[in-house]
This record gives sequence, C-alpha cells and structure tokens, in this order.
Amino acid sequence: MQAAAFKNKKRGSPANEVPAQSKSASDPAQVPHWSPRATMSLYVLLALSCVVLLAFVLVKNSKMSQELMVLRRELKNVSLSVGECQDKEKQRWNDVKQGIDTVKSKVHEGNQKLRTLETDMNKIRATLQKILQMLKKPKPTPQ
Repeated sequence: MQAAAFKNKKRGSPANEVPAQSKSASDPAQVPHWSPRATMSLYVLLALSCVVLLAFVLVKNSKMSQELMVLRRELKNVSLSVGECQDKEKQRWNDVKQGIDTVKSKVHEGNQKLRTLETDMNKIRATLQKILQMLKKPKPTPQ
C-alpha cells in the first residue's frame, strides 16, 4: 500500500488516498501499455520476414526455371541426336542386309555355275573320249 501512496504523491494526489483496486504486476489480466505495440511490431516483422522469404523463393524458382529450360533444350538436342544416330544405324543395317543379300545371290549364282561347269566338263570328257576312240580306229583305205 505504501508503494501505491508513493505513486499517488508523485502524481499530485493526496497521500492518504488509496486506489480502490490496484492490480499487481504479477496479475495475468494486466496488460502492459507497450504490449499491443510490441505485438503489432512482431506481426509486422513476421510479415516482412514472410515477404523476404517469398522473394527469396521466387528468385530461386526463377533460377531453377531457367536451369530447367536449359536442361530441356539440352535434352531435346540429345533426343534429336539420338534419333539421327538411330536413323543412320537403320540405314547402315539396311546397307549391310542388302550387301549380305547380294553376296548370297552371287554365291548362289556361283554354285549354279559350278554345277553347270561340272556337267559341261563331263560332256567335254565324253566328247574327247569319243574323239580319241575315233582316232584310234583304223580308217578304211579307199581302193
């Protein structure tokens, strides 16, 4: 009570007057006069922090978007290169298959020629045998 009387003296109140209800500093219902300002300052600080973080996220997002665009272009270039390589590979395989088919047909033709050559040689041998036999026979002399 003395502390309250001392405060009243400073304010110019009579010393014997004691307030009807005084709230102690430890009373949870009592809100300091600076509390709403401090709360508002904290809210403003929180909002500014959120704005800064949002700006940071947007900058990072922009950088990642640019990096993704670069990667997308590179992937497209690689895909085109792979497609060209596949087309060239198909063409080369077609050339190889055509070459194999050509070789097969030439081998087949060569085999056919060998077969006919063998029969032709047998015919020539038979003809030569006939000619030799004819030469060995004595010719009748004309009278």
